[in-house]
Amino acid sequence: MDFQAVHEAKGKTLGYIRPNDVSDYTGTFGSFEVEDAAKKLVTFFQQKDRWHFFTLNKLRKFYKMNGWDPNTMLFGLAGASMRVAGVSLQLTYPKIPYVVFIHGGKLAVTTEFIAHVSKNISAKQAA
Repeated sequence: MDFQAVHEAKGKTLGYIRPNDVSDYTGTFGSFEVEDAAKKLVTFFQQKDRWHFFTLNKLRKFYKMNGWDPNTMLFGLAGASMRVAGVSLQLTYPKIPYVVFIHGGKLAVTTEFIAHVSKNISAKQAA
């Protein structure tokens, strides 16, 4: 499983779509709950309009500031997502992680996350 964590230092972009260009999450992750977690995570990055390392504490504070439930912060983005189907529980694992834990207690989104949230952006919008 190959993945690449993304970190854009202040004032230095790496050529990825900008967080502020992302607004439509329809069909990007396959379930409303995961798309909602992705939308809120992108909203967190939109504050600085760059993809950067972050901590759970900073994300939790951001969730609380917006009145969101911190228990859903990384739902389906850092591991399995769960869905009840009839009387059974289905676990879905992404082939490549969207959010990864890295050194020093920090987390990062991966290029796979950026690719998924960028699915509905036209080339015209991104220019």
